[in-house]
Amino acid sequence: MMRDIGEDSFKRAHVYETLCSDKDEPLYPGCTNFTRLSAVLKLFNLKAKNGWTDKSFTELLELLIQMLPEGNVMPNRYYEAKKVLCPMGLEYEKIHACPNDCILYRKEFVNYNHCPTCKASRYKKKDGDSSDDEVTKTGPPAKVVWYLPIISRFKRLFANANDAKNLRWHAEERKCDGQIRHVADSLQWKKIDSLFPNFGKESRNLRLGLATDGMNPFGNQSTNHSSWPVLLMIYNLSPWLCMKRKYIMLSMMISGPRQPGNDIDVYLSPLIDDLKVLWEEGVDVFDSYSGEQFNMRAMLFCTINDFPAYGNLSGYSVKGHNACPICEKNTCYKQLKNGKKTVYLGHRKFLNRYHPYRRLRKAFDGDQENGVAPTPLTGEEVYERQRDINVVFGKCQKPRGRVPKAKVPKAKVPKAETLVTRERCSITKDEWKHIPKTVKDAIWTDIKAVFVIPEFDDEKKNDHLKKIWFNYAGERWKDFKSRLTRTYITDPKLINLLSPEAQKGVVLLRRSRRKMNSRRLLTLKAQKEVCSYIHGLCIENNTTNVYGILEPAELNIVGDGRKSNQKMTQSKCKKYIQHKLQNEKKECQLLPFNHGGHWQLIILCPKINTVVVICSLHWKLNSIMEKIVSSVFTVDQMANGNRKNNTVWLYPKGRKQYNTNDCGYYVMKNMLDIVTAKITESWMEVFNDPSELTADEMYELRLRWSTYFLELLED
Repeated sequence: MMRDIGEDSFKRAHVYETLCSDKDEPLYPGCTNFTRLSAVLKLFNLKAKNGWTDKSFTELLELLIQMLPEGNVMPNRYYEAKKVLCPMGLEYEKIHACPNDCILYRKEFVNYNHCPTCKASRYKKKDGDSSDDEVTKTGPPAKVVWYLPIISRFKRLFANANDAKNLRWHAEERKCDGQIRHVADSLQWKKIDSLFPNFGKESRNLRLGLATDGMNPFGNQSTNHSSWPVLLMIYNLSPWLCMKRKYIMLSMMISGPRQPGNDIDVYLSPLIDDLKVLWEEGVDVFDSYSGEQFNMRAMLFCTINDFPAYGNLSGYSVKGHNACPICEKNTCYKQLKNGKKTVYLGHRKFLNRYHPYRRLRKAFDGDQENGVAPTPLTGEEVYERQRDINVVFGKCQKPRGRVPKAKVPKAKVPKAETLVTRERCSITKDEWKHIPKTVKDAIWTDIKAVFVIPEFDDEKKNDHLKKIWFNYAGERWKDFKSRLTRTYITDPKLINLLSPEAQKGVVLLRRSRRKMNSRRLLTLKAQKEVCSYIHGLCIENNTTNVYGILEPAELNIVGDGRKSNQKMTQSKCKKYIQHKLQNEKKECQLLPFNHGGHWQLIILCPKINTVVVICSLHWKLNSIMEKIVSSVFTVDQMANGNRKNNTVWLYPKGRKQYNTNDCGYYVMKNMLDIVTAKITESWMEVFNDPSELTADEMYELRLRWSTYFLELLED
């Protein structure tokens, strides 16, 4: 027991004498099983295991004194029992801190009463203190951090023979068969052994993991309080011991009520100082298992934390559009329209090159993933990036009152700036807000190369000036769509400024302008060509026996608008659908249906007696069309001998349009998905994403449609 305590605990003579007397003194006259020290140790073990309160422990001691024979030396209170074990306890340092997290009052700042950075007082103010000069120097500190020195605790581990044996498990008892069962099987462990052979040869050298996170010690969700414990794990131990509570060391407790944030480096300085000593010099430790003294060294092997705490420990910004420390500027993100939050996509690029998830569209963002995972930065690259950074710690008080905005002179933007914008942007983008940020950055680079733009030292002024230019570009972009045929296509001066690829596109637009006179998006004739295109896909995929496509012009239930012709038109529509169902035995019939200028997709599944209606506005089907389809289905089911089951109508909540006039493209998108993915069932599960089509998806649809249409014009 005395050896477990270590030599440092016996530097004071009275401590040694007190422990020796308690160790040798029997609990009561004639007792041979317990001494005063061993009895108190046993009781404290029971208290810790069962969670006894201090009050209950005191009452137990009072009861034991009455039960034991006269002359017993059992402590009568919890406080007295603690005094017996106090010499065996570990010391801790109570370090004062600046309330704004600027410094710790240690080393050169130990005698300071005010923070040299923010001038905040070291101590709390009491009622009646009018200024910092009157703050008492003996009062409570404004903020405190508790540090439990780790070197003395490591010495105690090696002073115990069982613990000293367990600390070399990774070298003597670990099974080495190429499988990763322990941290010692990792490449990082082996790389450290090769880079630092003197450190790796000694199996008793420690490799530590550091974990930290905020916690609310009051357990009350309504209380905004965040304290940060800093824990150390020893990876020399076996997997079933290294994460046990006994071997997880609380090295530091950073008090609240505010979290330290990026200033956590200030509080970690005592721990870092000890880790530097353990790595560079080492300390002499007695190994109780081998009975010898050796120079113990230690290193910080890894950290364990969630993503926000990772940002605090590493100093990397984990917020914003470039939050990924691996992808950095190439981080794939999306800004939500309503919630204004940033979500991060593109995680499939880290999968195997031929993983099946890369080809899935509907289960993710609607696109296949062809990207390659980026290469993480090496340690040398990270060091080169941050070695010259000068960090100023602390959270200085924000100035009260309204802060005046920086005045930036408004720049008069020339109209020629729109030409630069057109060079970079596709004409299929409906609005300026749909243009990707990367394209806008490229436009800004071109603008700075063409025009003389004032530069400021203040970054906020430069951002404000950039916003002025882009606002103007957005206004010009609105006029661009309406002036397309008038100016952009016909003016030879503007055409000569474009690249050869853009000039070729202008020629195609001129030809398509002569062919298309209507401004309606995806009219009946255009939708007919879309159906022809979908039919061509069915031929390519050998699914013509699965899908049939009805002509949208034949599904007119209004006629020319006169009531006398409506019944005739509806009867004609009914006969057309019935004829298709009887003569074409398909699993699914796709019906693009237009009523009142709005497109919907009707899917007839006669084999399973189901009708599916997919609408981009989540509307029900027109009542007249519903009666027509129901009657046709009833006749068809009776002809096939199925007279009992009623037709099942499904209205899945698929992709929904918001404040746009693109219902035809939504029908086209749904037909493409059905034919490409060969969907014939589970409609409610497949079409369950009510989000709007993204700008990239709309661009892909329009590009696919315009390419096919221009090929028809060429023919």
